[in-house]
Amino acid sequence: SEGVSLSDHAVRGVICVGIPLPPLKPAVRLKRYYNDAVAKAAARGSLSLNGDNWYHLGAHRAVNQALGRAVRHRNDYGMVVLVDARWTLQGSLRAVKYLPRWLRQL
Repeated sequence: SEGVSLSDHAVRGVICVGIPLPPLKPAVRLKRYYNDAVAKAAARGSLSLNGDNWYHLGAHRAVNQALGRAVRHRNDYGMVVLVDARWTLQGSLRAVKYLPRWLRQL
């Protein structure tokens, strides 16, 4: 969905297969460890992200961007299909918490 700008009747559906998590290459692992260390050292109530939240945030931001291609504004409509068990598995609220509030309510 990157770089595509279609509005209203041009897009009426989006299918997202999977969650685009980055591969756990050494640089990604180091960034996760770094974020864990910063979050642990930070005072409670700070806005720092731990490694796990940082790792998932980028992937879920990409999913939300793709979903936004089908529903662009308040009066728009479209179909959104999420194809991945992590969205619906019992106890898998970790993935759902990254969805937009309007979609979580459906």
